[in-house]
Amino acid sequence: MAIDIFQVGAQLGAPASKVSNVRYDNSGQQAVARASSQTGRIIQAGVEHVREQIIRTDVLQANNEYVKRTNDLRMQLMQKKEKGALDIVGEYEAGERKIRSELMAQSPQSVKYGKGAMLFDYSTQQTDNANRRVLGQYRAQQFEAWQNTTFANSINSSVQKAVLSPNDPAVIADVQKEIDYAINSRYGTYGRERLDLEYRKWTGVLGQALIDRSYANGDINTAEAYVEKYGPYMDPGVTSAYAKNVYARKQEERLFNMGQNLYATFGEDEGAARDYIFGDNFKTEVDGKAIVKAASADIGNNYGENTCTISINRWLRSAGAKEGNTWAPTNMEDAKDNGVFFTQRNQLRNGDIVYWDWEDNDDSDHVGVYDASTGKVIQSGTHGVAALDLDHYKVLGFAHPISDAPTLEDRQKAWNNYVQQKNINDAIKTNQQNMIIKNIEQRLWDNFKTGIIDSQDMRNMVFSASGGDADVERTLLKFGDDLIGIQTKAAAAVSNSGIYKSIKDAITNSTVTPAEAVSLINQNATA
Repeated sequence: MAIDIFQVGAQLGAPASKVSNVRYDNSGQQAVARASSQTGRIIQAGVEHVREQIIRTDVLQANNEYVKRTNDLRMQLMQKKEKGALDIVGEYEAGERKIRSELMAQSPQSVKYGKGAMLFDYSTQQTDNANRRVLGQYRAQQFEAWQNTTFANSINSSVQKAVLSPNDPAVIADVQKEIDYAINSRYGTYGRERLDLEYRKWTGVLGQALIDRSYANGDINTAEAYVEKYGPYMDPGVTSAYAKNVYARKQEERLFNMGQNLYATFGEDEGAARDYIFGDNFKTEVDGKAIVKAASADIGNNYGENTCTISINRWLRSAGAKEGNTWAPTNMEDAKDNGVFFTQRNQLRNGDIVYWDWEDNDDSDHVGVYDASTGKVIQSGTHGVAALDLDHYKVLGFAHPISDAPTLEDRQKAWNNYVQQKNINDAIKTNQQNMIIKNIEQRLWDNFKTGIIDSQDMRNMVFSASGGDADVERTLLKFGDDLIGIQTKAAAAVSNSGIYKSIKDAITNSTVTPAEAVSLINQNATA
């Protein structure tokens, strides 16, 4: 008979009368089962943990490869510049899909499906987002750079067009329109303030290019006009430097022309030229009334924008006063340096210069001349030449015009220019004389070798070529007479004619210059 250990165990210790009432109890079995189940769960958990670590390791490996390859792709795409970088985001997206597809194809099952696939997507999404963000920013920068390059090329092309025709107002006006259009196209969405900033900047660039070309061409008057026209659009320091250079060049030209006029008037007479330039021959008084008269005659005329100093220089010049710097702030500085600037109104005289500050920046922005008969100031503005009240703008001060009479230093420079011109003309004259002498001597020598020099023909040739220059005539006549003398003696029927003929033949058949030939003939003839 089989014994049930669980049943026997349950009945141990129980009264015999109650043995039949003892129920079956499997709690021990359940305890063992529970312990066994717990152990199984632990083992299963361990297995799952290992599986998850394997998945995570596989995903990490795939992710590392993804990061490397997408970063390489990003760096490669960021080598593209400006227009070439406009499509890099799209190129990255296509490359990223290809990289992801290739990684999926070569990765284990743990990465392709289930939790591994989810982990891979999550981890790569961070890298993908970062790459897209960086590329998007780079693309925006390069797009901006491309726009700037295109804009700058357009501006430079227009400026070069202006530089080729600096004296053609129609070309300059067309170029300004092209610049305005380029600015509106590039910065039209940036607001009015940015548009105004760019307009001033690039108009200043145009002005500098025109000033440089005019200056290089030696067209100082045009350069001066451009300094005044475009000066407000350039950096104040740059404008001031241009204004000073142009003004200094104008003064150099003035003194050079003075020296040229001295030579034109006195020629080689250095004594007379010196007496004039260092004598008392220049008017030193400034006619203020004449200045106002010249300015009044201009009222109603319009010379365009920024022409105030050029206009007053014209009025000053007509009255024997010295022109000032074409840039108003520098003009006022010069007046202070020359000791003619003042601020007391009771010192105002007819024809004095008035310095205004209409921008309220303590710089002289506008100038005019004072009309004592009306108390008004005649100025050349945007709306033309007109007389305005003295206090129409904020007054900074005044200046008495300076006489155009040359200073002692100016006279010395003018005299140096005269001497230089005289030396140049002397050198040119000597060179011309030598060329004439050399040419006629060769022609006479060619005739001598054939024995057909005619005395009258020789003199006609010399007088025709000399242009009345006595030194040239003396040199050529002696040379011709020497040749004719030898030629005559060689042909004469006298006892020593054979000697002259042999000398003539020997010289004719040798390679010598005409001057060397005459010298040799004379030496032999004397012997």
